[in-house]
Amino acid sequence: MKTKALLVVLGVGLILMGCTLSQGRPSKAIARVQNEYLFLEDIQGSASSFQNTNDSILIVNNLIKNWAIKQLLLNKAFVNLSEAEVKRLNVLVQSYKTDLYTKTYKEKLVKTKIDTLITREKISEYYELNKRNFKLNESLLKGRYIRILKENYNMKEIVRRFTRFAENDIVFLDSIALQFSSFSLNDSIWVQSQKFLNKIYPLSKNDYNKFLKKSKFQRLEDSLEVYLVHINETLKRGDVAPLDYVKPTIKQILTNKRKVEFSRNFNNEILHDALQKNEFEIYNLNE
Repeated sequence: MKTKALLVVLGVGLILMGCTLSQGRPSKAIARVQNEYLFLEDIQGSASSFQNTNDSILIVNNLIKNWAIKQLLLNKAFVNLSEAEVKRLNVLVQSYKTDLYTKTYKEKLVKTKIDTLITREKISEYYELNKRNFKLNESLLKGRYIRILKENYNMKEIVRRFTRFAENDIVFLDSIALQFSSFSLNDSIWVQSQKFLNKIYPLSKNDYNKFLKKSKFQRLEDSLEVYLVHINETLKRGDVAPLDYVKPTIKQILTNKRKVEFSRNFNNEILHDALQKNEFEIYNLNE
């Protein structure tokens, strides 16, 4: 259906452009510049997503015009550039083409091989050997909070469930989460202290350190809302970062190392394999 619709758009578009295509044109060719043809499939993806016919006509016209301009400029470039300039550019084009294909192929291989090699054990081992390099630049905490309007009829039950926080309490709090202005109940992950505490509006930045030193559960209020906060654990700036927090960083470090090793070994292996199969030779120029 899209192809038929696009053909209709192309027909209308070409009429509006005042274009006439030669009788001997190749099948599905929609434009020509000298001996080069533009085919329907070349622009189908760019034009078929537009539902509005008028928009599609404009898009098709622009695609054809842009293609024609590029072809005409390319032809003039071949005529007007010197032989040395064309030769130099052809070397660059071939080099870019080679780099593009080989880089894509190697990245595909790396993706399938490297990810399976970075195990949890490898990450833990690297962390234990390099702990001193993972010092925190900011404080962290594990905690939860709920922000809720003061007049909430269920306040006592919410406070009770929030402080006890057994499995059934978590289920209950999740089930009434629409009553909360905002909340975060995942208190098993490390987060930046400042980002967490910024959500507790009654606190100013000057209060943060005092707040973290107090008891684990605190209830704060402003004119409209109640803030229930429970801090499980804290880490100060300069402390060793926990493994869970730096795991993505370590995985990236190990992945980059693997990539370098893989690339070096892969290059050697592909050369060795080609030599074994007589697909690659180095000739002695003195012979």
